[in-house]
Amino acid sequence: RVDSNNNKMSVFIRTKTNCCGRSWCVRDPCGIMCAVVTWFLIAYGQVCVFMVMLYSWETYPIHTVFNFLIFETFSVLAVISHLKTMMTDPGAVAKGDCTEETMYIALLSMHALYWGIWQFVLCVGAEWQKCSSLTPPGTTLLLIFLLFESILFAIFTAVMFGTQISSICNDETTIESMRSRNAMLDDEERQRNNSWKNLQLVFGGPFGIRWFNPLANPFVSRPTFEYSKMALEIAKDGGLARPKILDRIIRFRKFILIIAYLGAYFSSQYLFDPVNMEVTRISEHSLMPGLVTPKFDKSGVAIQLYRRLTDLPKTKTQQEFILEVFSEFGLQCFTQKWKSTIAGYPKRGENVYGFIRGHRNDGAEAQLIVVQLGRSESARRMISRMLAFIDYAKEQVYWARDFVIVFVDGGDKKESIDQAAFALDAFLFKYQKIEALTSKQSNGTVIADEIQSQTGALIAGVVYDLSGMSIKGQHIINIQTNGLNGQQVNLDVFNGIVKIADSKHHSKVAIYGLMHRHASPYKDYSPYDVPFKALFTQAFVSIEGIHSVMGKYGVQGLTVGLSHDYSERQAGQFIEEVSRMLNNVLERLHQSYFMYVLSDDMHFISIALFVIPIGILISPLVFLVYFEWKKCQVFHFPLTYPFIHFIGYMLYLFTTWTYKHVGTRYVFQWTQYPFIGKEGCDGAFSPLFDLMHSFLLFSVVPFGLYAFYKVPVPCVPTMRIFCLVETTLAIVALALTNVGLGIFTSAVVVPVVFLMTYESYQRERSIFRSGMLAILSPMVVLTAVAYSLPAFITVIIPDKAYQTVIGVPVFMLQTMIQTDAANGSWHLFLMTCVAWPVWNMIFASSLRYDLDIDRANMTPPPTPAPSLASTAAGTPEDPPARGFGKRTKK
Repeated sequence: RVDSNNNKMSVFIRTKTNCCGRSWCVRDPCGIMCAVVTWFLIAYGQVCVFMVMLYSWETYPIHTVFNFLIFETFSVLAVISHLKTMMTDPGAVAKGDCTEETMYIALLSMHALYWGIWQFVLCVGAEWQKCSSLTPPGTTLLLIFLLFESILFAIFTAVMFGTQISSICNDETTIESMRSRNAMLDDEERQRNNSWKNLQLVFGGPFGIRWFNPLANPFVSRPTFEYSKMALEIAKDGGLARPKILDRIIRFRKFILIIAYLGAYFSSQYLFDPVNMEVTRISEHSLMPGLVTPKFDKSGVAIQLYRRLTDLPKTKTQQEFILEVFSEFGLQCFTQKWKSTIAGYPKRGENVYGFIRGHRNDGAEAQLIVVQLGRSESARRMISRMLAFIDYAKEQVYWARDFVIVFVDGGDKKESIDQAAFALDAFLFKYQKIEALTSKQSNGTVIADEIQSQTGALIAGVVYDLSGMSIKGQHIINIQTNGLNGQQVNLDVFNGIVKIADSKHHSKVAIYGLMHRHASPYKDYSPYDVPFKALFTQAFVSIEGIHSVMGKYGVQGLTVGLSHDYSERQAGQFIEEVSRMLNNVLERLHQSYFMYVLSDDMHFISIALFVIPIGILISPLVFLVYFEWKKCQVFHFPLTYPFIHFIGYMLYLFTTWTYKHVGTRYVFQWTQYPFIGKEGCDGAFSPLFDLMHSFLLFSVVPFGLYAFYKVPVPCVPTMRIFCLVETTLAIVALALTNVGLGIFTSAVVVPVVFLMTYESYQRERSIFRSGMLAILSPMVVLTAVAYSLPAFITVIIPDKAYQTVIGVPVFMLQTMIQTDAANGSWHLFLMTCVAWPVWNMIFASSLRYDLDIDRANMTPPPTPAPSLASTAAGTPEDPPARGFGKRTKK
């Protein structure tokens, strides 16, 4: 308020609408709970879209993309309208600013109803093959609940929307209508009631696109402003009392980053201590058959086959040898030739696959066994032992599931694991009958022969090799569990194999190639080595083993490295026991434990606990969001925000398209098609560009520094809020899908974003942190991590990459692009579409600006309420606009 001397006085008012320091929300527990439920239901729809609906894009790309855009548009409009309605001072919403959230939710529900029915029919027609990332029961439950939600809320919101429109047109509420108020109006007043004018007054001016835009500024006329409660609130000039606890926390925001790091460190120390972790367990009905006395007795066959394979003439391939052996056993066996269509990844090979039909199986389900072909001694020993087990298994009558045995062609080079995983991907792509749905010749990355025989759905898969070891007579089995994009095998499979190794073979288990305190009694191991290696592998290694691609097709897979000192009998018995365990699973594996972190072979931590350190790490960003939100009165949506994200997405499309269709080197031919490979270049003097070097050069250039230095944003706090919220949501999403990537991202990104978005009006400090931010591009940060963790990085980065300055980033980038194109990894997409845009957007906050002017523009000047006399006189002026001042640059 303003006193007689024109001095500003703060008036502290505590009302029911005062929540978190601002008059923006009614503190009603029931209403807040309903709002949370609304957001949860919209989020559930997003889960259904990303886990079920989008899996039909290869079959119907236009239909899927079109419906995805419609769904996301309605979702965004509904959320924005709901938040704007909820978080505006109740009772003070000016006329001329009404966007019906119920309309968007009704349209969203109707569209979800159509899309859900369409997807359900598609899944049923395709026998649940390649229509979802979940199992058929899980997909069915998701779609049923989605359809139920869509029907319920479509009816509810449509009725609500209709009643609201009716009330606006009649200029009366439902209660007034029930009282028959219009019956008492005279004819003159009835003529003044015009439905169309009422709609224009409420929704804001003449009919146009701004009626449907929740971000449009209000259409405020003098009479509208006169009778609105907003005038009263503006006249009060803020001064609302804020919660004392939050204010006290905000005062210490300079130290909250240190407190968060200490809290995350000590909480991790406590949570990852095996004493405080959960003990692994497995259901008895699936474990007991694996613990029965094994009867494998084909050791002589394994030795014979190994000798034949060793003496194989050069004119005869291993594929032909396996076909011959299967024919001797009287079993079906076929070959499958495959070829990569990716220009930057020119690979080809030939798989061999066969079947063992279970005598008690109805053909509905099967288990998968995978072995890699190769000329090395360990590869030949594993092939011969698996063939011996096949000879034994075909004679048993207790199999309730069929066997699918695949020998994948990965070559003998160091990168053979990646090629073998790609070969298995080609087999599963054809086995799941994906092309039967698309009627295409390939999936865009591979061309492969059709599968010539079929059996049931694959419930689980095990890859066997001889990567285990033996220390002083103690056999060590090496187990790998991580899949593509942080997927993990069901914990029941891991637990069962561990119990079999311990109780039947007296063997210890190494996890991710690391020993732990239960694996070797000769050395003390830190309890944090295995969790750290597990998180690191999950975060940065897309293809840990051949099993990593099984998760794409809903197959629970892992790699078991048997001890290289196992005899033929021990190896055959181990495979028999694991197969009998999977043979007796009564359901498609228990769906409880898919997200976990292993400490050793007997302890793990579930998602409910390991998200606590991540939540502590991102808490500084949440408090900064609250601090900036407390200052802002009006949001200025920065157009540079979606524009920079669009550039990042274009960078992703250009990189992946060039790698798939051109290769790692390209030239510009303006007279022909713009991009061609070097072999197709008909000009001797055409410049040749390396894709990796081009990407690195573009990704390290700080475009945001130049853009925001030349054209500062009108509202720095708004830009801070966008950057902080996007970073927080990205870390939370990663933590719920890939906990390793979420933890490492939060540990590195949170301090950078926190320090670079902190208020600063000092010239020296702004120059320093803007310069540091220009250096800390996402690729530079990854390179620094690679050099700071050599013990873990050297496992995935060869030593020769460290011989040059840009060798490490080039190798990491090439791996990201290759796994994105060949396997569908997320790393490149996250780099270009999230990390790179946010890095450029932070420059808007790191540069220098006038802090006093910025703060002054946050709070609108006091405006006295207009008088009724001026309204009666028909004064046409509008009230002063509430907005932000321009940011000054010195």
